[in-house]
Amino acid sequence: MVHDIPALMGCVFKLCGVTSSSIYTSYFPLIRGKTTAYVSVPSNSAPVSSSAPVSSSAPVSSLAPVPSSSVEASTTTEAPSSSAPSSSSVPSTTSTTPTTPAGPPLTTITSCPPGPTLAGPAQCYQDILPSSCQNLSSLPANFNSRLMSSSLRQCSAALTAYGNAPNPTANACFPTSTAATPLNLDVATSTLNSLYSCLQTANVLCTFNADCQTSTYTVGQVPSPTPSIGVDVLYDGGFESGTYGNWSVPQSPNVPTELSTQRPHTGSWGYHVKYANINGGTTVLSRVILGIEPGRQYTLSAWLLHDNTAAATNFYLYAYPGAYMTPASEASLQSLPANTWVRRTITFTPASSWLQLQLSGGGQVSGVTGSAGGVDNIWVDDITLTRLN
Repeated sequence: MVHDIPALMGCVFKLCGVTSSSIYTSYFPLIRGKTTAYVSVPSNSAPVSSSAPVSSSAPVSSLAPVPSSSVEASTTTEAPSSSAPSSSSVPSTTSTTPTTPAGPPLTTITSCPPGPTLAGPAQCYQDILPSSCQNLSSLPANFNSRLMSSSLRQCSAALTAYGNAPNPTANACFPTSTAATPLNLDVATSTLNSLYSCLQTANVLCTFNADCQTSTYTVGQVPSPTPSIGVDVLYDGGFESGTYGNWSVPQSPNVPTELSTQRPHTGSWGYHVKYANINGGTTVLSRVILGIEPGRQYTLSAWLLHDNTAAATNFYLYAYPGAYMTPASEASLQSLPANTWVRRTITFTPASSWLQLQLSGGGQVSGVTGSAGGVDNIWVDDITLTRLN
């Protein structure tokens, strides 16, 4: 280890053209504080600094202080170096506005109905009011207060018949009293004509729409048109839930009914009617169906099976309003073979936007009332209502 630091430094500074007196007067008073100092040197020499620590045992007490005018020195705290790159090394970036990616391709389709379609209301008549209301437009010559009261009641009842929901707008058309006192033909005519005109605009008659519709879809996601022709609109005519669902059937002690798994046509369930050879034995299975297109042709059908050709039983299909029904000549079951499934149908063109369907089974006494010879078990299954055009 070198102990003669002044001698060593003298050699160094001598090489740089610095005199020994400058060394002693400039360097050593500062080395005691272990402080970096820059020593004034001739202009033709580079400044020299020293940051080497000096042992506290170095003999520096006899050194004279450095005049403040001869040293350009400062004591500083070194800041930690930064690892951030200089501005010249920072990668340049370009500000861009994000663009919305193009969406999926679209297609526009215009569809036009083949004919006018029902626009509403849900329960309405196609062109004319029910016959009992239509008759209000013409009065008989012998019209009187009794006939007027009867005509008003019949028209009001027709507007809520066959499962048609009450229509408050139509109800408001009816007069609060049935007739003026004393009634005369002029007053009656004015009252009924006013009622008839009001009913024409009281959401009793159907409205139709033949406009084309334009819609936009994503390519490849265009919905298929919903089929309406040849499609059963009942959906639950096979009773496969084991319940009556939307069907209703009043129980009759003379003609008990049930849902049974004994003899279904298809599936697991069917409707069973037991005619007990008793007078007045009739039962009716019914339901209301909405969404009917007035003026279109429909077929109501059901599959039947019975087990006794000796029984005087019959089975009818009905559709209201309009009283479309199985002809009486075809309703008898005696002409059908026993224990064989047979399909019964009626085809009709409704004049309303809803239907009440009825399937009625019963009979007349055959032989002795209540005797086994006249008892007939009737099974009904797979009831459908299908639009044909």
